[in-house]
Amino acid sequence: MRRHLRLSLPILALLAVSAPPALAEEHSPRNTLGLRVLGGTAFEDHHADGVMGLGLTAERAFLDHHLELELVGAWVRHGGHDAGNGELVLKLPLARWGPVDLFVGAGGVVSVSEHTSLGVLADLGSRVWASDHWGLGLEVDYIRLLGDHDSTAIEGALDVLYRF
Repeated sequence: MRRHLRLSLPILALLAVSAPPALAEEHSPRNTLGLRVLGGTAFEDHHADGVMGLGLTAERAFLDHHLELELVGAWVRHGGHDAGNGELVLKLPLARWGPVDLFVGAGGVVSVSEHTSLGVLADLGSRVWASDHWGLGLEVDYIRLLGDHDSTAIEGALDVLYRF
C-alpha cells in the first residue's frame, strides 16, 4: 500500500501541474474569426517597398488551447503590385495573463500575383480579450518568399477578433 502511495503521489502532482489552469478554459470558445489590417516592409532585389493589406483570419484551438491552427487570406499591395496571400500557421500559446494571450507561430505562405511564390513565416503576437467573445490581436510576422522573385518581409498586423 505504501509503495503504491509513493508511486501515485508524484504522478498526481504531475497531472495537477500539467492540467489547464482553470475549468472555465476547458469550456472556452475554440474558434476565432478576425478582420486583419496589415502593414510593413518587403525587401527584394536590394530595395525596400511598403506593404499594406486587408485580410480575414480563421483559427481553431486544439488540446485544451495548448495548440492553435490559423488560416489567413489577405489582399496585399507592395511596390505597386497587388497579390493574394494565404497563410497556414501553427501557433503555440506561451502565456495567459487574465484577458491577455501571448503566442509564437510558424507556418507556410503562398503569394499569388503575376507570379506565384511559396515561403515560410514566423510570428510573435498577443491578443487582448475585452469580453468572452470580442478582442484585439497584434502580431509581427517575418516572411521569406522563395520563387522567381525571392523576398523577405517584416509585417505587423492588427486584428479585430470574434471567438465562439
